[in-house]
Amino acid sequence: MKYSTHRFALHVQNDAGTLEELNPRSPVDNSERFQVPLVYIKGAICRYIYNDGESLISAVEETVKGFMQFEKCAVTGGATVCQLPRFLAQLVKSKLKSWINHAFIAQTLTIDEDYIVEQGRVVPVDYRYTGVVESYMELSDGLQQFLEMDNWTKISNMTVITNFMSNYCLFQKYSTQIYGVSGTLGNQSERAVFRRLYNGVKTCDILCLN
Repeated sequence: MKYSTHRFALHVQNDAGTLEELNPRSPVDNSERFQVPLVYIKGAICRYIYNDGESLISAVEETVKGFMQFEKCAVTGGATVCQLPRFLAQLVKSKLKSWINHAFIAQTLTIDEDYIVEQGRVVPVDYRYTGVVESYMELSDGLQQFLEMDNWTKISNMTVITNFMSNYCLFQKYSTQIYGVSGTLGNQSERAVFRRLYNGVKTCDILCLN
């Protein structure tokens, strides 16, 4: 029987917070051995290093699925198995990867930039474009709840959209009854595309008063 040869690339976290390989491969090493990247953690524990976000999310998804049961909550072998209502099974399975992705995203967001904590609530901020505090908005797909956990605030209920209408369908249904203001339809070419896409829409200029 022939076994494949692997090379273990052991890493540690240096003072700068980045991973540093302990036994780097020699520049003249042209072998085709499969490299297994590992990070050393205190207590003689090693963890596998995932090279891309998608692989990491898929691995976490499989781990979480191992704890889910759409039956009664029970304790088996010392580990808690979480029960979920059967009628939510399809929703949970379809949303799980998105929730895991947002759990990682929540760790990258910065308080007082991407969001603020106001009167015990996590409130999103449109930091990149307008800087507006969006007091009546909640982040979607679990991101709001993960930020609330991270900041020890009351966890809000997650909203689920059951019905959705695209902008195009909205204009088709209420074409002559919609009025609005836009700051992004500046030139004539953009307006022409807008009128062509949404038949019957008219635009006009509103002067700014300085």
